[in-house]
Amino acid sequence: AMCFPRHFRVGECDGVCIMACAVAMGISETTFSNARRDVTGDRARHAGRSKVRQGRRSKEDECLDAWIRLQREGMEGDKQTGRRWYYGKLSEKELWKRYSADRDRAQQPLVGTAKKLWKLWKSHAEILERPPCGQDACNFCSANLSQRDKLTGLENDPVARARIAELDAEKTAHTKFNNAERENYTDAVALAEHRPHEMTCLTIDAPTRHQFDLPSQARSQRDKAKKLDPQNRWQSKVEGVLDAGVGMMAYVARSCIGGGPNLVCTVLMLALFCHHKLGRVLGHVLHLQLDNTTSENKCVCVIGLLGLLVHRGHFLQCRIFFLHVGHTYNDLDQTFSPLITEMLQKAMPTISALLTYLLTKLAVQRVREVRDLPHLWDFDGLLLKHIDLKGGFAHARAHARLRLRAH
Repeated sequence: AMCFPRHFRVGECDGVCIMACAVAMGISETTFSNARRDVTGDRARHAGRSKVRQGRRSKEDECLDAWIRLQREGMEGDKQTGRRWYYGKLSEKELWKRYSADRDRAQQPLVGTAKKLWKLWKSHAEILERPPCGQDACNFCSANLSQRDKLTGLENDPVARARIAELDAEKTAHTKFNNAERENYTDAVALAEHRPHEMTCLTIDAPTRHQFDLPSQARSQRDKAKKLDPQNRWQSKVEGVLDAGVGMMAYVARSCIGGGPNLVCTVLMLALFCHHKLGRVLGHVLHLQLDNTTSENKCVCVIGLLGLLVHRGHFLQCRIFFLHVGHTYNDLDQTFSPLITEMLQKAMPTISALLTYLLTKLAVQRVREVRDLPHLWDFDGLLLKHIDLKGGFAHARAHARLRLRAH
């Protein structure tokens, strides 16, 4: 057998390979190449194959990157220099779902993969993902949906099928519980509309923070004033009150005058004053529907104010009602959603322009009052020194309702 010892070396680089062996045996390079033609065929060499593969990757990257740049058209940020853009926080699955929907609407085939799109999305350092500053989603619904998605496609497995049935039963019971709580609210609204002497129902809620920061411009504009978006702007909060059977009130509070329970209590009293000024009788029971937040609504100050209203004889009973976290959607949210969407397409330079816009757009909701609050009443200083919490409060469900009766 013809072979080489281990100490044999060819060339200056000390390389030992089958090509060097063939040359040492007297076989020409052409003969050696022809002998391997059945293996290589018409394929290009390694450099050529890499070039083709790189070109294919670049084509997919260009398509995905163009889609990402297109998404920036509707984002908040400095569109003049393109240095900073703000967008809601997305998961890899949500991003791919949005991309797939856009391609389907354009009747174009999908290009690339979810991982490649996610990698390119993260490589755009100018896009700053901002998590939502509104209320959290329902923890039960999120966990139930996550576990249900993991079992998709395993319906033929008896164990998985039993688990799916268990999750569906838990979801049905959860939905039934939330629907029962919502029926309590709708019944109070109906009673306040048809029997105002028995019930007065107020719903107080506010949109998500930063939605009404001024000055603001339409997102579609491309001028230098767009540089205002990433800057610190005049922060304002719009607190809406829906009085069942009467109409809607909106109050604009600047961040410099404060917020929290003082804002909620101030708005509540102003809404009751407006209710009385319009000639509407106060009912025996006040039903107060609030957002399920601890810092502003589920606090001693709000409860103390309702106790004061009962103590002074304005109502025989006051009820605070909180829907379950993640299921607090109400009529005010339904009003604010199109209001904010249309506002993003308009220029809003001053507080006067914002008040005029609210008066115009809320006319269909029978708006009764739109005011810019110059200050807030200090209910914390007024009430907290007279409240003793040693006994606590008696209530059936902390997130559902708390009643105060006159004795």
